[in-house]
Amino acid sequence: MLLARAIVAEPRLLLLDEPFNGVDAVSQDAIVRVLKELSAEGTALVISTHDLAVARDLADQVCLLNRRQWAVGPASETLTAENLRLAYGSAAIEVSDGRMVVVEP
Repeated sequence: MLLARAIVAEPRLLLLDEPFNGVDAVSQDAIVRVLKELSAEGTALVISTHDLAVARDLADQVCLLNRRQWAVGPASETLTAENLRLAYGSAAIEVSDGRMVVVEP
């Protein structure tokens, strides 16, 4: 509901803090579609998320943070196994669909 209210205002910049928390997969897909449409129409988006797949799919630029900035740039260059290991001290595994998963050793 809050996202809908924000969209009605036709913002030039939309700041979203964990917009996918507590939503099911169908709702997440709908939100991602809307955000992509807004971006295509010129709305700048700044999104914080722990979902690496969404970041890879949605973001032009990614900033990998964990107490400090570890990497910044295009998602394909930033969300690498090495950068994720440096940032989180865990193992990063790329699964078959190109998504990264961070697991504790």
